[in-house]
Amino acid sequence: MELLAVSYVFNLLDYCFTALWVYLYGIEAEANPFGQWLLQNGTAPLVKIAGMAVLFILLGVLVKRCPRAEYAVSTVFGCYCLITVYHIAIALYVLS
Repeated sequence: MELLAVSYVFNLLDYCFTALWVYLYGIEAEANPFGQWLLQNGTAPLVKIAGMAVLFILLGVLVKRCPRAEYAVSTVFGCYCLITVYHIAIALYVLS
């Protein structure tokens, strides 16, 4: 469960960094076409905050029923770790 909580925090950091890059450099700063669409339509905060919270809760319930789902939790955590490191590296590059 802790990995899911940390992954959700990383998800929020991803949204904050993405919003910052879009504010500073325009919508083209978002490389994901679906992410661009969400940002242009103003639904990105709803999806990244509420939608992802629901998905993380469902994944937590699934882990309790099927222990093999822990692999999915580890994968999600790993992906969000990489995304967070990527955003921090960009921030350090921009600030230097």
